[in-house]
Amino acid sequence: MRTAGLKLVNNELELNGHKFKELEKQFKTPLYILDEAELNKNIKLIKDNFTTSMFTPHIVYASKALLTPTIANIMDEAGFGIDAVSIGDLHILKESNFPFFKVVFHGNNKQVEELSYALENGVGIIVVDNLEELKLIDDLSKKLNKKTTILIRINPHVDAHTHKYIATSVVASKFGISIDDDFIPDVLRITTKNNLISFVGFHIHIGSSIFNYEVYREAISKIVSLINDINNKYHLSLSILNIGGGFGVPYTSEEKVIKMDEYMKFITAYLEDEICKTNSLIKDV
Repeated sequence: MRTAGLKLVNNELELNGHKFKELEKQFKTPLYILDEAELNKNIKLIKDNFTTSMFTPHIVYASKALLTPTIANIMDEAGFGIDAVSIGDLHILKESNFPFFKVVFHGNNKQVEELSYALENGVGIIVVDNLEELKLIDDLSKKLNKKTTILIRINPHVDAHTHKYIATSVVASKFGISIDDDFIPDVLRITTKNNLISFVGFHIHIGSSIFNYEVYREAISKIVSLINDINNKYHLSLSILNIGGGFGVPYTSEEKVIKMDEYMKFITAYLEDEICKTNSLIKDV
């Protein structure tokens, strides 16, 4: 996990020329130090390799990695969106003047206060984790007279071969609606009667710390097929697919550093293949 800017000089630890001892004296401890140069390098790497003419790629930073006003500003400058999973995240983004239309709000136990705050501040997308949450959004949107755009989180039942405690797409997972459930009639029963809610697509997240990106093949195939089936059966034009994330970070010497350019190119190419093969209406990923 050591960044390129971290060096030992004359038996003193430095990051991009900044001595840790001097930083300790200036800011005191505990002190968290971020290598902005490394962060910007990774931002560029992702932007340069997640490109296609077949759909519009949207890159969204996962706030659970680290969220501060400075991070929010860096992501805004990069043109990235940011996800939020709590009202605390939303407050930080609000105070940072981050554009709320680029915020994706998700989580599997959103409270009334959190959803109300998201609606009132015009959050870009709410990822709906279950039908009870959709009913809550239905009620709140009418009460507050606020429009919102939603994605439905689907559990595609794909084993990401990661640690069992961070696997989010196995059959027994508590996250999202099972891909095997006949949930669309219930979703449409609510959304077609409420013109404040715009249902535009689906979200999946198959796990965290994924080193083998081949596992995305099955997840992407399943979700693209689901979108096509639903669009055809119900005469819809769902066009947004959020494929989540979960890039592996090596914590031990046995774990390899993933090549982000290969990772991005693989996912992009496979998405293109699936969309082309199935004539999918997907326009935003």
